[in-house]
Amino acid sequence: METIALAILLMFCILNAIMAFRIKKIETDLKQSKEYNKTLSNLNDNVRGFKHDFSNILTAIGGYVYANDMNGLKKYYTDLMKDCNKINNLSTLSPDVVNNPAIYSILSNKYYVAEEYGIAFNLDIFLDLNSLNMSIYEFTRIMRYFIR
Repeated sequence: METIALAILLMFCILNAIMAFRIKKIETDLKQSKEYNKTLSNLNDNVRGFKHDFSNILTAIGGYVYANDMNGLKKYYTDLMKDCNKINNLSTLSPDVVNNPAIYSILSNKYYVAEEYGIAFNLDIFLDLNSLNMSIYEFTRIMRYFIR
């Protein structure tokens, strides 16, 4: 009788551990989804704003061209490219491109902290993060030297 009770208790402990692992995975997925939604929301707002301003942008460029004001056009173009780079960075900051949840979480966190401080940086991903010849843990440790 004690053996059966012990077996049942062991089974409940195992099921409890399995449920705890599932809950942790769901919490991690939820956190990543929230960060991704934040990225998508910002990207959508920027694209919508750019779309709304597109006619004005073309008109302004035309004004500089007709006035033959190349210095003004260069400055305007530089400011315009800052917005374009921000939109490009946000589209790169996606779980589809940054295909590892740990790296995605670190990069999105650093991106938004930098944005809060008015620090701009470009983000380009050139490799499949799940096919590294090192563990993700080692890779994240190396990242601290490049992203602070």
